[in-house]
Amino acid sequence: MSTSPPHQQPYVEGEDVLVLSTPSPLLWSARIVAVSVHPATGKVNGYRVNYKGWSSRFDEWVNENRVVEATKHNLEVQEDRLEEFTQQKKMAVSPPSSLEELEAWNFVFLKKRARGADRPWPLRKATQIGLGASSEDKAIALLKASILTIEAALPQGSVDTSRQGNWNADCASCWRSRVEHAQGPGSLMECVILIEDSIVSTYLRTGVTALFSCMPRQQKAVNDATVSSVAMRIWLLDMGIKYDSDSTGQYRLSSSGSKNSLKRSRRPKVNDAW
Repeated sequence: MSTSPPHQQPYVEGEDVLVLSTPSPLLWSARIVAVSVHPATGKVNGYRVNYKGWSSRFDEWVNENRVVEATKHNLEVQEDRLEEFTQQKKMAVSPPSSLEELEAWNFVFLKKRARGADRPWPLRKATQIGLGASSEDKAIALLKASILTIEAALPQGSVDTSRQGNWNADCASCWRSRVEHAQGPGSLMECVILIEDSIVSTYLRTGVTALFSCMPRQQKAVNDATVSSVAMRIWLLDMGIKYDSDSTGQYRLSSSGSKNSLKRSRRPKVNDAW
């Protein structure tokens, strides 16, 4: 979401601003030290900025579209983006492109997740495979990463995380470890079924719940598990969870409508889809 103000006022020398990093979505605190004006039009076409805490030898000219106001809202966005970026780095893995196709991936680094302050389980640790691994071993590793991503994205209220709940801190940690050490489709299917049974029904879409009821009974699903059947079950679970629901299972604003969209008020329009 972006805004187009009726009157655009350029920044002035000495003004504190935020500068969009490239290519990451991070915002850096800076100060305007010079303004570039197009000689023919008289319009501002760039700013020279000094990044706070950095030597002046790192000063640079930036396009005006990379500069936003240092408002309270935008400072909160700066903090949120840094937190999300830090969590991604702590996962110590570049996710396979197939993980980014999961609905869960859009929510795993947002706030109000059932895991609370716990970091997402490190995918590299859970999905390590040795040299000469078979195609099935590689597929199992990807399925482990997928189900761990889904669990990390569960919204608050979707599982019982109370001290006596079936998804308290100890139970959740035990389940993650069990996923990490799963040796084949059967043991991984058990993990998928465990998390299925733990999710509060109001957080599951009705159509997908109906599909689950048509699938083999749990024990048969484990006994007859294949890579394909585990993948299908994980895909259905990902499609069925209301990741953007509140504590009652009702939808709230999606991530595109959250405060993670910058407000620019009187400043030049910049596309928010960074």
